Amino acid sequence: MQLRWSRSPRAYTLGLLAAASLVAGYLTGRGALAAFAAGPLVLLAFAVHNRLPAGLPVDARWPSRRCLEGDTVTLTVRIRLPAGATLLAPALSASGPVRARVHDTTDGLAFDVTPHRWGELRCAITLTVADRLGVRTGRCSVPAPELVVLPRPPRLRRAPRSAYSIPRLGEHPSLVAGSGTEFLGLREYQPGEALREINRAASARGRGLYLTERAAERASDIVVGVDAFAELGPPGRSTVDRSVRGAVAVARAAARSRDRVGLIVLAGIPRWLRPEAGIRQLDRLVAAVLEVRRWPLSEVTPDLRRVPRTMLPPRSVVVLFSPLTDGRARHTAVDLSRRGARVIVVDVLDETTVPARPDRTLGDLAHRLWRLERGAQRAELAAAGIRVVRWPDGELSAALAALSARGTR
Repeated sequence: MQLRWSRSPRAYTLGLLAAASLVAGYLTGRGALAAFAAGPLVLLAFAVHNRLPAGLPVDARWPSRRCLEGDTVTLTVRIRLPAGATLLAPALSASGPVRARVHDTTDGLAFDVTPHRWGELRCAITLTVADRLGVRTGRCSVPAPELVVLPRPPRLRRAPRSAYSIPRLGEHPSLVAGSGTEFLGLREYQPGEALREINRAASARGRGLYLTERAAERASDIVVGVDAFAELGPPGRSTVDRSVRGAVAVARAAARSRDRVGLIVLAGIPRWLRPEAGIRQLDRLVAAVLEVRRWPLSEVTPDLRRVPRTMLPPRSVVVLFSPLTDGRARHTAVDLSRRGARVIVVDVLDETTVPARPDRTLGDLAHRLWRLERGAQRAELAAAGIRVVRWPDGELSAALAALSARGTR
């Protein structure tokens, strides 16, 4: 990295001492006072003729290019200092809120960085180097590789699923007989069938052999949605932050159950990922969700006719995280339901955190009317066959527990 050299505070101090000594010797007529200027002037003369390096070999690396919110990662900075040079006051700047601590290592520095908000984090290290005499300092800014901070999703044991599963191997018991673990019923044994499935208790009471039928385990199609039309609340706890964390939680739970997961982001022009299974699909989904920060707010109403039919397979489940403050999101939920999807809307806006206006009388009245209006909006969605779930702070698993257990139709 190229160094930008300049005079240090010590150089100005030496110059001031030399000037003060010369002035004092001239005014008092004492040469001994002027002789005190010789030392600072000699040091300044050596500093002028001293050859300084134009660059500083620096290498900054993360142990991993990805981490979760709140995790501490170490940024290692390897430095080759010139002979006689001294490193002064390293500093780290970041594009997002972080907490950083620096400590020395055998070959440079190490910054323990704790990011507080998901997104793409860009950091830069400012290094200051002093020459061997300490009268000149060089500065350089070292950009670190971009760090992808993943949202820390809330705990969710099981994702919502549809009562109608698709004919693909999964972990959800269906109403069709097959290989699985859930009991489905009994039937008479037919020659050639596996003997290990014979139900001994039923066969002992009856006149023949009876076989245990088990429910085939199938998979579901789950599409998570993020309403990015508006962002309400403080940074880190806004509605978009909660929507992104909730969407990632549902996607991870669905991936553990071998379900196919898709994504749709409402931000003017809809962005989507068609449902697929596997860990790679989860990585693609998280990468697409992280781009929400780059998209500006838009007043365009999304046109779902442009979304391909493969994006919403028949009888798929759509879990839309929305504060329900924009009519376009509610309109989109109704359109998705009309297209045959089973829509669940998770209300991410906690009404208890929205304060009333300072005017106590009118403020309380306006706040009550606003809450009544939101209740009417949720009732309107419920009348259209859309399940609306309210998500209090930190209780996503409890909010979706009933839907996850019995499925949604």
